[in-house]
Amino acid sequence: MADNPIGLLHKHVTEEPKPLAAAMNELCPAGLENVLVKAMAKEPARRYQSANDFKKDLQLVLEGNGASIKLPALEKTKKLPLKMETTVLTVRAVCYLFCWTMSVLVLVSLLQDLPETEDQSGNPVL
Repeated sequence: MADNPIGLLHKHVTEEPKPLAAAMNELCPAGLENVLVKAMAKEPARRYQSANDFKKDLQLVLEGNGASIKLPALEKTKKLPLKMETTVLTVRAVCYLFCWTMSVLVLVSLLQDLPETEDQSGNPVL
């Protein structure tokens, strides 16, 4: 876990997800972990390139052949200088907060436009 929101954003953008399925449930079928990791890969080249490829791997897992599913190798990526990386993360954080704020404002606006009705006892009902 991160110490602050910017640190959390940094982890989300730069780190691969930790294994989930096997850690949460030992009855998780073989290969499901690899399917999930590949579906959530940070690098687009490591993700499924089509829904059909994703479906094929899920079918392998369901048929009990999930152990044959392999992950593509991690490529070495060029790291940005720390100052630039911090700037990029700050801009992303501001964008996320802006989008979130706009979503809340739209939702509040929509809720204010709803007609108020009352139930039989006179209590307001949305």
